[in-house]
Amino acid sequence: MLLKDLGVKGQRPLVIYCDNISSILLTKNLVFHACTKHIDVYYHFVYEKIVEDLLDLRHVRIEDQVVDIFMKPLTKEKFFKFIRKIGL
Repeated sequence: MLLKDLGVKGQRPLVIYCDNISSILLTKNLVFHACTKHIDVYYHFVYEKIVEDLLDLRHVRIEDQVVDIFMKPLTKEKFFKFIRKIGL
């Protein structure tokens, strides 16, 4: 909705890459276990968007998670690997 409000048009469904397989599986199965009850609202929301074909969660290896460049301290080697990956 934020992208729509900003006037950004993109592909449908919006692809989100996630390095946590368990999170992806939780959005595909609405049977929650006791340890995940505190996050069920989030996963129901994501599940609804997947069913509406607005969102697609895909797995990406943790080594290839480009967002880490913004969120974690990186070694010099990993930093330059990401820079090469995005073409800078």
